[in-house]
Amino acid sequence: MTMMSGMWKKFITVGMLGALLLTAGCGGSSKQAAKPAADGKKADAKVTLKLAHNFPTSHPIAKASVSFADKVKAKTNGSVTVTVYPSGQLYNDKSMNDAIMSGGIDMGMNTVGRWSTVIPAMEVFDVPFLFPTYAKVDAAIDGGLGKKLGEELLKKGVRALIWADYGFVQFCNAKDLSPSRKILPV
Repeated sequence: MTMMSGMWKKFITVGMLGALLLTAGCGGSSKQAAKPAADGKKADAKVTLKLAHNFPTSHPIAKASVSFADKVKAKTNGSVTVTVYPSGQLYNDKSMNDAIMSGGIDMGMNTVGRWSTVIPAMEVFDVPFLFPTYAKVDAAIDGGLGKKLGEELLKKGVRALIWADYGFVQFCNAKDLSPSRKILPV
């Protein structure tokens, strides 16, 4: 199993469990009124959740979110539906966090760079060369960093469902800093 396929499997599994836990405690407008069953008892209420992100539909994380929604529906026998809004249809990356914190959407995905404006400790992921490999990032998150940052998010009313990595920061320059290197025009 490659690291990327393992990450997606982890993303979908943890996300699905998180969504089920999230729906157990939510009482917002997403719930539809329960209709009485034929025997007069209330039938189970159906829940519809909105999941928004800014990735194009062709992006692997966008595809994983659709797979996640399909699996939630299947595992809950249709009692929980996750409607995915990709490509910034509902919120852009600047307004996503406010929408999540205010309940404008039930779930959303955004970068830790955007979350660092709310939780300054998230800037740890932007420290150059602190995490030289994806394995080091995973080890830090699984070793307690994810729990600590998740606790900070909880103070803002947000529950982290999954930590997904999709690239490191690239440092670029238009000047030749090494006499032995030549920069080719683009």
